[in-house]
Formats: sequence, structure tokens, C-alpha cells
Amino acid sequence: MLRHFPTFRVAWETAGVQLANRRQAPWTPAEDWYVGEAIGVLATATIAADLGRSQSAIYTRIRHLERRITEAWGWPIQRVSRTTRIAEHTLRGYIERGELPVFKGAKCVYVDPADLLAVDEVDWTHPPADLELAALDSLRLRLTQILAGRDWRQLRPHRPCPLKTAPGLRRGIPRAARPASIAPGTWVRVVGPTPAMPQRAERIGCVDRVYWSISSRQDGPPQWRAKVVFARAYRKQAGTTITYCLPVAALEPAQPATDDAVQRCP
Repeated sequence: MLRHFPTFRVAWETAGVQLANRRQAPWTPAEDWYVGEAIGVLATATIAADLGRSQSAIYTRIRHLERRITEAWGWPIQRVSRTTRIAEHTLRGYIERGELPVFKGAKCVYVDPADLLAVDEVDWTHPPADLELAALDSLRLRLTQILAGRDWRQLRPHRPCPLKTAPGLRRGIPRAARPASIAPGTWVRVVGPTPAMPQRAERIGCVDRVYWSISSRQDGPPQWRAKVVFARAYRKQAGTTITYCLPVAALEPAQPATDDAVQRCP
């Protein structure tokens, strides 16, 4: 038998006899294909049970195939949050509104890096290097499929998953267009009513972040807000700052007060 088969196990399986313990059996191309397709989709215990192997053997084979569960179908939203420094609940807001397609696996919720172009909070003029590279790779793959005459949207598992909410809930309110005149790095002057900042006279600050807010703890309805850094007006120590989250509608662009202030802008 060993003249025709590499091992007795392979000979028995060729004859149709399935052995119970496959932990020491060599890996076949069919098993490698199954691991590559099931990684991130099924739990590791399920993959191990289907192949008759241990979970540690599955983890070892994944490493040998140079694959990672957290990179199997894109980027998990936790990695997107760490890389872009955008709060995870902000990314989930895009997902719940159906603006950001995702793929919900057994362990992670995967996002296609190229789909992050829909996230207004990402600064694509100076994106993180790894995010830029991942987005370019995804866009190149889409272009290749388009040139081949295939629909890249149907060939990937990412789908919009809007949250079905009851009428009247704050999450069901459509989001207004992002303001064009107020962006991170813009110097602004407070001109409108701001209950969160009663001492607003003649104060100029620098915008650190612009975000869509639906929090009921903040004053006003859901709207665009800006995180603005001001120089402290009632502190003797020079160079200290204070941050307020203000409605964008209460701000207007302004010139920086001094050259020193330009250096302190985030």
C-alpha cells in the first residue's frame, strides 16, 4: 500500500473509510481552501469539528497560511477606531444608518478600508499610512473586477446593515450635510447662542474635530458640532487652553489672534 499512497491514513480515506482522529494527518489542499474560506466566518471550534482536528491545529495552520482572523475580510471597526482616532460609536452610527457596509463574522465586524471614504471624520488629506495602503489595495481590486466585467459589489460579503428603529427615535433622524467652511484646523469665532459656553464674548479658538452629534446629554437637537480649543481667559499661567464642544451653527471662520496662537493650533 505504501508503494501507491504516502501513508496508511491516506489509503484508508481513499477507500472511503473516515478515521476518527485526524490530528496527525497531513493537510490537504481541500482543507487549506476550507480554512481560508471559513476563517473569520465560522468559529474556530466549528472549523476544528468539521475537519476533525483540534483548535490549536487550526490556529497553527492559519499562521502557516500567513492569514489572520482580524484581517480576513477587511478591518475590524476596533482597528479603524485606533488608526483614525475616531470613536467606535461614531463608526457604528455610520453602520446603523446604512452608510458604511460591513461584514459581520464570527468574531469581528469587518469594514472594507475603501468604504471609509464615506466617513467624514477621516482626514484623507493626511491619512495614516497603513489605512492609505489598505484603501489603495481595495480600490485596485475593484478596478480589476470592473475591467473584467464583473460587479465587485456582488463579489464581496460586505453589505449595508441599517438599524431598523421605530419612528421618532433620535437615531432615525437623517444627518444634515457636513459643513464646508468649518473643518479641523480652522480658526473660528463664537457668534451664536452656546449654553455650554456662556462666556463667549470676543473668543477665538481652533477647531480640533467636527462630528455629528445625536447625544441627548448635549443641548439642542441632533446637529453638527465642533470640538474647539480656546486659550484660557481667566488664568494667570500663559499657554493653558480649554476645550468646548459647540454647535457648528454658532461658529464662523475667523483669523487667528496672534502668531503664537497658530503654533498652538492642534
